[in-house]
Amino acid sequence: MLIQHPPDAEHVLSVLGEGPVVAKRLYGSQGRGVTLVDGTRGQRSVLESLAHDGPLVVQPFIASGEADYRALVIGDRVVAGVRKYHAHGEFRSNAHRGANFESFSLSDEMRNMAIRATQAMGLLFAGVDMAQGPQGPLVYEVNAVPGLRAVEEACQVDIAAQMIQLLESTPSNAG
Repeated sequence: MLIQHPPDAEHVLSVLGEGPVVAKRLYGSQGRGVTLVDGTRGQRSVLESLAHDGPLVVQPFIASGEADYRALVIGDRVVAGVRKYHAHGEFRSNAHRGANFESFSLSDEMRNMAIRATQAMGLLFAGVDMAQGPQGPLVYEVNAVPGLRAVEEACQVDIAAQMIQLLESTPSNAG
């Protein structure tokens, strides 16, 4: 959910219910601008304070254990999948925050979710982050400009070359 102004925090928390939440800046990368807001007593005041510096996306925190997953989607297919292991004491699983990435064969359900999430955002390319929730996999973020290096290294795949091939084969709308 989106908090555009500090007073929106109360409504957002009433919709999300009790429990920890993750607040993210609209524009950020490498885990910067991402805050875990734990405990219900101070959540509203923390979110209000953060919202003074600009809009926030707030979502329930998904306890994914020691790892979560990323699918790299190009066009209508998943070209790489990784399991991202959180660094010790860290809830974020970004390479720049010390996470370790390993190649991982995503389930058909996860692949389909990633492709649908990419298409729903109107993107040709995306990094789709997922966690294993109590009822199965959940998409928690679709990155239009994901980092490639850690995924390419883990999967031994040239994602940039595949992106170029897709762009070269896609008709231009500039016409």
